[in-house]
Amino acid sequence: MTLMVGDYFEEIIGKLRADPWALSQVDRCRDALGDKRFAEHLHIDELSIPQVAERFAAGIGRTLLPAAGPLRNLVERAKTGIRPIRSG
Repeated sequence: MTLMVGDYFEEIIGKLRADPWALSQVDRCRDALGDKRFAEHLHIDELSIPQVAERFAAGIGRTLLPAAGPLRNLVERAKTGIRPIRSG
């Protein structure tokens, strides 16, 4: 994730800078992101969620199943949103 809006950057990064645990993770995370597994970057600003999913799947050599249709997608999204409430 890249933060391009200054206000968002300050809000998120400012809080992280004030958190000792977060600061202790910076070197580990920076080193891990240098690994070749993280070399490919997806620029998703202009893509829809289904397009992002397709690109991600293609990057790992998978093909997604076709969408079930707008009503089924709405039901699945609702179930996903309700599940944590029930199990919480």
